[in-house]
Amino acid sequence: PVSFEEIAARYERDSSAQRSAADRLLALAEVGPAADVLDVGCGTGALLARLRAATRGRVAGVDPSARMIDEARRALPGGIELARLAAEDLPYQAEFDLVLSNSALQWFRDAPAALARFRAALRPGGRTVIQAPATSRYSPELVDAVGEVARDPATREVFATWRSPWLLLESAEAYAGLVAA
Repeated sequence: PVSFEEIAARYERDSSAQRSAADRLLALAEVGPAADVLDVGCGTGALLARLRAATRGRVAGVDPSARMIDEARRALPGGIELARLAAEDLPYQAEFDLVLSNSALQWFRDAPAALARFRAALRPGGRTVIQAPATSRYSPELVDAVGEVARDPATREVFATWRSPWLLLESAEAYAGLVAA
């Protein structure tokens, strides 16, 4: 499988769905002029550049991919902190007014643990804004192809124990329940 390390150099060019989602995420986030903001799963930093323009507060981004962080360092203006960290390993304690994540929740190894770290990173009264794929049918071609492979007599035994590596819930209520927990 292709990893984020391999696609980092072309990610900014090819991530049109993520850019569109970021527009909506920023509208919902309502970034204040002095807000301290953390972007979890920041990738190559496109959202971080927009956050830097929206606030004079602290702007930080984390991503588990070293190459994504390298691309972000090359592309971003000064005044943005970057760290190679997984969402589950966030070390921050009550340091941010806003923690957001665009198109990354489905990649977290342990979403409940990651969301607990989001909460720990927030100051009292802070907010989290997350964009995630809507349902398992988010990528229907992939879902259908995996289903066909799982049913094919030549590969069904191998796929009998296969589980999706992505977190894809089926409703807004399910996502809200995950965040609330």
